[in-house]
Amino acid sequence: MKERTAARSGPRLPMALEGELVVGSGPEARILRFVTSDVGPGGASIESPEPLGAGTAVTLRLALAGAAEEAPKMLALAATVTRAEGENPCRLALSFAGARPTALETLKRFIFRARDRARR
Repeated sequence: MKERTAARSGPRLPMALEGELVVGSGPEARILRFVTSDVGPGGASIESPEPLGAGTAVTLRLALAGAAEEAPKMLALAATVTRAEGENPCRLALSFAGARPTALETLKRFIFRARDRARR
């Protein structure tokens, strides 16, 4: 039986958002580009070009697209890798447990607006 190490803290919606994963800090930081497969207020699933170990602290920068005439807004969220599967690409599960409340609120509003638009 496979042990589950982290349960989702909320629902996630299938959503392809482009972004960057910042691993490390300062001159040693690496930036990995990705697309989400799902995202919610508690976390996201992404495909990373390189594997990262569970427990790795990262900054997730998401491009949140608004109206057609607006440029995407970049949202930065502190995140932790909770699960990693496969290689090249590596599927990562991320938790936003350490993210700022204001950033999480911005993400929630974006997700709920996108969900409502999809229902129309």
